[in-house]
This record gives sequence, structure tokens and C-alpha cells, in this order.
Amino acid sequence: MAERDNSLQTMLEQFGISTVVLAADARITVCTECCAPLLGRPMDQLVGRRLTDLGFQVVDSDEHREPAENFPLERANPDGSASRFIFGLQAPPGPNFCWLSATLKTAERGASGPVSFFLTLTDITGLFQERLVNRQIFQAKNEWETTVDALQDIVTIQDREMRIVRANKAAHDLFGYHLGELKGRKCHEVFFGRPAPCKKCPLTETAVDCRPHLGTIHHPILDRTFSVSSFPIFSQNGKMPLLVHVARDVTQYLQNESEKNRLMAAIEQASESVVISTDKGVIQYVNPAFENSTGYTRAEAIGRKLNILKSGVHDRQFYKEMWQTLLAKQVWRGRLTNRRKNGTLFKEDATISPVQDRAGKIINYVALKRDVTREELLEQQLHQAMKMEALGTLAGGIAHDFNNILAAMIGYGEIARGRLAADHPARKDIDQVLAGGDR
Repeated sequence: MAERDNSLQTMLEQFGISTVVLAADARITVCTECCAPLLGRPMDQLVGRRLTDLGFQVVDSDEHREPAENFPLERANPDGSASRFIFGLQAPPGPNFCWLSATLKTAERGASGPVSFFLTLTDITGLFQERLVNRQIFQAKNEWETTVDALQDIVTIQDREMRIVRANKAAHDLFGYHLGELKGRKCHEVFFGRPAPCKKCPLTETAVDCRPHLGTIHHPILDRTFSVSSFPIFSQNGKMPLLVHVARDVTQYLQNESEKNRLMAAIEQASESVVISTDKGVIQYVNPAFENSTGYTRAEAIGRKLNILKSGVHDRQFYKEMWQTLLAKQVWRGRLTNRRKNGTLFKEDATISPVQDRAGKIINYVALKRDVTREELLEQQLHQAMKMEALGTLAGGIAHDFNNILAAMIGYGEIARGRLAADHPARKDIDQVLAGGDR
């Protein structure tokens, strides 16, 4: 057996190929001399041992895993034909790592199966690393394009002459260009039809001072407003060959901001108090009318609970019913007696509405309140005046009726006295009746 192995080794050495003969248990039986530097071991340390026994760290290039103990025989084809694969090998100690192209073929077959195998190795570290680098570059490029194409913002990479080098999908879609049609064209010519850059274009400023810049540009044809930003891209030698240009459509945002500002201006100038609180009743916003009504400044009110206005007039049942209504996601309306910062009481007609998020959860409460203290006082005075007027009318009616009775009494009394003699006994009584009527 040893003589046969020596003869086989002599024959393989003549070809100058790194070849290993493996037994059925993956142990090395024959190894050519050119394998020693490739595997990083002298020949006497290789023969009789498995590759995995030598402490080699073996990486499967396809699955990136540690191979089986009988590596590489698990890669052998059942029919004995050549099996080709690539694996990485690192021989300890040391950081040296090489990629090997392997061809595994059955060398001898016995009654129960293969007895030995030829394993031919070729060092392809340089080629494989180049392939890995190219693969990484391709993956990075693909990831960049996939990520940037998913953005709704218009993203372009331009040179210092404002010629487009790369553009994402949003840039092509904005004006209906196919992918690649923008390359080499100038930004301002493509998007605006202008021979010169836009005024105050951030890109021109970055091209001059190599610093990031921000700006806003309105597109007259689209009637859209874009927030534009530009950033420099530096090479390893510190030069700036390229620039990144990002444009975001902020038209809707500006419209929303304008509507928000109008709404806030209306709330700020409203004569009614507006209070916004959390779902726990902590004040988040008050308008100037609240400050005027309560005496609390905005800074004093925000962060505190609404019970700072509690007067003690309302009982627990009142507040219980109020919160039952609000927690049922319904609007509560009613009249509140509250206490100002200076301790005086005042009355408010209040409408409190719960604010819900998309899931239906209450996140805020908005209270619109109107000070009705003076109105209530005027109402009380009006009711008092109406009461006094009614009493006066009643008294006047009674007096009128009574005067009518007195007139009849006096009239008939005068007639009766005129018919009586001066010395008549009843004349004195009639004089008393007439004297009482004159009072």
C-alpha cells in the first residue's frame, strides 16, 4: 500500500498540480509537495489526517457555514463524476486566508462504494476576492438604488457643472423620463427649462463653498413648492467631484401650515376661552381669553390640572356626570362656577369635547368657555325688575278698584246728607263716612 502511494505521489508530482488523495474517511493518504505551502503545513503533518483535524477554519462559500467533519467528501457526486466547488481555508496560527477552487472525483471504487478520492486544489484568492468585491459593489449599488428609489423625494447626484450623474425613480417620474434618460443632462434645463441655474439654488452654493445648503424653490409650471437641500461628496484626496441634490415637495405642508396658522390666529383672537388638555386633564394650551377670564397666565396654567379653577360650588355628583359623558366620547355642555386666581367666582357656559386618535382612543379634551357672569347678573336684575313691575301693576289695579268704590260711597253719601235735615240724627254718621273717604 505504501509503495503504491509513493508511486502515485511520484506520478502526481510530475504534473505540478496541488493534489490530495483522500481515503473513504476523509484522511489524507497522498499529498503533493505543492500542497504544503498552499495548506500552510509540511507534508508530514498532512498525511494521515483530515483537513478538519488540522485546525483549519473552513468556510463554505455558498452557505457560509462550517462544513461537516468529513469535509470535503460530502461534496462527492454519487456517480463518481467530478464535483467542483469553492471554499475558504485559514490555517492557524496566523491571519492568512485563501480561497481554493476544488475538484473532487472518485479515484477508486470498491464493492461497498468509493475507496479513495482525488482532490485537486487551485488558489483563486485573488480572483475570488475580486469577485467578492464586485459582488459587494453590486449589492451596495442595488441596495442604494432600491432604498433611494423608494423615497418620494427627488434625489440626484450631480457633478460640479450640475450635470446629472444618477437620479432616483421619483426624479424620472416627475416629468415622465425613463430610467437613464436624465444622465448627463443639467438639472435646471431638465426640470425648469432654464439655460441658467435657479436663483439662490443651494446646489450652486455648495459647488462654490463645498458646504451643505438649504433653500426653497417654486416651480411655476407645476405650481408646486420644493424644499431643496444639497450636500458635497468628497473623494479620498479631499476634492469634491460630486454633489447630492434632494428636493422635497412641501406644497401640501405649506398649505397645512397656512391653515394651521389661520386657525391659531382665530383661536388666539377669540373672545371665548379655549383650553386643550390631555386625557388626564393636564392643561396643554390656553388662549389669551382664558388668561383674561381667570387671571392665570399661559405659563402658569400649562402643565397644571384643570381643577385649579375648581370653586367648590359643584358637588361630586356634578363632576361624576360630566366625566361619564366625556368618557363615553360625547360632548358635555353646561354652566360652571369657577374660581379666578384672585379668589373671586365667575360663571362660564362650557362646551367640552373629547378628541380621539385614529384608533378611537381619547387623547385630548377641548373646552370652549364663555364668561357669563355679567349676563347672569343682568338676568337676575331683569327678573327683579319684572317682579317689581308686576307688583306695581297689581297695586295700581287694586288702588283703582278701591277708588271706584270710594267714589260711589262719597257720591251717595253727599246725596244722602243733602236730603237729611240739619238736626237729623243720621247726619252725623254720614259726615264721618264722607270724612273717611276724603282721606
